[in-house]
Amino acid sequence: MRRGHFLKVQADNRKIVTNCFVFLLRPNEVEHARLGLIVSKKVGCAVVRNRIKRVCREAFRLLQPFEGEGMDIVVIPRRQLPRPAPFHLVAKEFETMVRRFAHQRRKREMQA
Repeated sequence: MRRGHFLKVQADNRKIVTNCFVFLLRPNEVEHARLGLIVSKKVGCAVVRNRIKRVCREAFRLLQPFEGEGMDIVVIPRRQLPRPAPFHLVAKEFETMVRRFAHQRRKREMQA
């Protein structure tokens, strides 16, 4: 994802907050999901930040959330994320995000 995509996702304001992450979501023009990561220095040193990014990318690759539909997902880790970031926890947080987003979508469709 490029800067313009990040800005569009942040402006859309669909946010899902879990224990360890903030997920920002927005439908995109392509037919697959794209992942963007924002990991600030507040989270830890370069080694810790890179580990978090690697684990998030792997969880995204294995779970393939929103497969077949275009979705931009920006992931922002929170300070509560344990160090080093365990894969099972990150994968669980991604599954929670997908479940909550589906719930929000159903709720929105029922209101419309």
